[in-house]
Amino acid sequence: MHDSRLERLVFFSDAVIAIAITLLVIEIHVPHLTTDAGWRPAAEALRHLVPQFTGYVVSFLAIGSFWALHHRIFGLVERYDNSFVWPNLHLLLLIAFIPFATAFMSNNMGQIATHLFYTATLFVAGLCQVRLGHRVLQRRFVGAQVDPAELVRLRRRLFALPITAVIASVVAWLAPSFSNLAMGLLPLLVWLLMRRPVSESDIARLA
Repeated sequence: MHDSRLERLVFFSDAVIAIAITLLVIEIHVPHLTTDAGWRPAAEALRHLVPQFTGYVVSFLAIGSFWALHHRIFGLVERYDNSFVWPNLHLLLLIAFIPFATAFMSNNMGQIATHLFYTATLFVAGLCQVRLGHRVLQRRFVGAQVDPAELVRLRRRLFALPITAVIASVVAWLAPSFSNLAMGLLPLLVWLLMRRPVSESDIARLA
């Protein structure tokens, strides 16, 4: 990455993602106990925060997944293009919104509407990353040493989170309290998509 414009885009993206991931824990309000409170009130107060802790962990991993893929994609890019800017901003718009969606779900755990709102947020954010990835992962933008098969695999990996969000939405509709567990399918879907063999026709379809 030699172009200063490309570096600025990546650094700005890292900053927004770092702020979003930090805001997740800020949404967890620390319980206030009396000075003479013992272990039982403290444990009870923490028990009431379990939904917030759950939302924090799930969203931390989701945002971490966005960052990891963003980091990997732009690690291959050597040529900046102005067409990167708006797809990247649209992705950051959704990532910055995830802390609100997380708090909305965590404070209303078990309700269909809040879980669907959360999974819909992740789904749209995932589609934004698909759009950005397909814009960036083109032969004319990446280094000449990059294996075309890797570009194909990364393009496939982009769909892992949107697919996971759809599955979690179906689970949320049937059993809202279990929709967060469905997000645990993300690593498996990443593995399956990356493991699928790359054919010559797949490579030929690369822009």
